[in-house]
Amino acid sequence: MKKHLLSIGIAGILSLGACTDSVEVAEPERFIRYYGSAYDDEGYAVASLPGEGYLLAGNSQAASPEGTRFTRMYAARTDLNGRVLWERTYGGNSAFTNASHVLADDEGGAILYGTVTSHEGDMDVLLLRTDAAGSVMDSITYGIPGQDDIAATILKTQSGFILGNTIGENGKVTDVALREIDAAGSTLWTENYGNIGPLRSISSVVQTASGYAWAGTVARGSDNEIVLVATDSQGAILSQQNILPEGASSIRSAGMQRTGGQYLLAGNVHTGSGKRIAIMNIRLTGNTFAVEQTKIISGNSDQEINWAEPSGNGGLLLGGYYDNGLSLEDWMLIKTDREGNELWRKSYGSGTGPDEIHHITRTPLGDILLLGTVHFANNSIIALYKTDNQGNILDSTPQ
Repeated sequence: MKKHLLSIGIAGILSLGACTDSVEVAEPERFIRYYGSAYDDEGYAVASLPGEGYLLAGNSQAASPEGTRFTRMYAARTDLNGRVLWERTYGGNSAFTNASHVLADDEGGAILYGTVTSHEGDMDVLLLRTDAAGSVMDSITYGIPGQDDIAATILKTQSGFILGNTIGENGKVTDVALREIDAAGSTLWTENYGNIGPLRSISSVVQTASGYAWAGTVARGSDNEIVLVATDSQGAILSQQNILPEGASSIRSAGMQRTGGQYLLAGNVHTGSGKRIAIMNIRLTGNTFAVEQTKIISGNSDQEINWAEPSGNGGLLLGGYYDNGLSLEDWMLIKTDREGNELWRKSYGSGTGPDEIHHITRTPLGDILLLGTVHFANNSIIALYKTDNQGNILDSTPQ
């Protein structure tokens, strides 16, 4: 197992010329902002700094003097109106580096969790911390030579973090792992779960009375099932359950959240009508899972979600995309109640597609932040929308 500081030279930490073409809206509590470079950029995570602003994370492409494209980890801090305070990339001129998650520390700095190509050519997970100005404080990679370890989920605990990642080789995922680290980044324990079956993903991990529970995807022939796993505080398996809703030929886990005394699990299913969304009400009694109810959210076209966030009323906010009928994908936001019933949905078509919401979070006042990627003129850029608690925002056509 590797644990070392990632070598990041001065040339690899660049303040970007902010690509912040924005749409000013009449109400200051709502905005649409775009970020990134002249090349392709993708937004994957947003965190709220209460009373101060927001942290964004993703990746940004650049080009070497010889014209070679490479990808760097991207992060930005904005004020409450989404205006850039600082914007940086991290990584060298030859590696692939991506931030898939961001958390805020107590000092206003960013904790970035993502993936980096190692010097040996395989992929490792990366935890990078910045101060409130975006300067690197430390960075640590975790991985095993000869295999690809790709960041999947992160959970902040009282003593440190639980890191979830997939494990694969030659582009094929075969296993997932959990790792607990302390505040200094030292590994306390690591557990692999390949004995469950041919695992394809781990989408989320939550704390339970006995330890942790995680949701992922396991192959079932040529299709997939969701797998739920309860563990003790050291990651050892206490129980597991595979789930395939009735009427679905395949399902992929998109996230599990605890809401009150229950868990709501969201997944992307294949049915006879196409790609749809399933919401499952899960009860965990002791260490035993029970699916109490499943709802399939219907629609007139294919739809998929990338993120499920507690809505504040016991339900979920679901973010992803839908097929707009023009062979393009537009942003989609759905709110459900605690039973999984759809309360409302919003769509946002700001680019030339394909566009996707990758992450959702709520502000302390209950407004909704949506972070994702949109396309204009054959380039992808990072987009941040702030809506009211009903998903309302003005027209998103860029000027």
